[in-house]
Amino acid sequence: MNQRLAAVTECLLVAPAALFMAALWLRFIAAPQHVGFVEALIAWYAGRSWALWLLLVGLPLAALAGGAAVLWPQLAQIRANAAALVVGAASARQRSAPPACWR
Repeated sequence: MNQRLAAVTECLLVAPAALFMAALWLRFIAAPQHVGFVEALIAWYAGRSWALWLLLVGLPLAALAGGAAVLWPQLAQIRANAAALVVGAASARQRSAPPACWR
């Protein structure tokens, strides 16, 4: 599976949980007359215990596992790049004054 397809799939797996979290957030910031749909959505999730576990826990965990599976073959390259970044940051020369273009 290529990385773009994996990214789209993971976004779709996380979407129900993101929708629920957005509804919770909107419930607190929206005017009382505009929260009808939001309250209905929250009540739908709250009325179904399977929805809470599957849509809010199971699908995001599946997205995490899918992302880890996609990145696993590239783990050595990711570690090498991280090591190069750490070495580069540690060996960077310290400047006593900002560059002339910042003045």
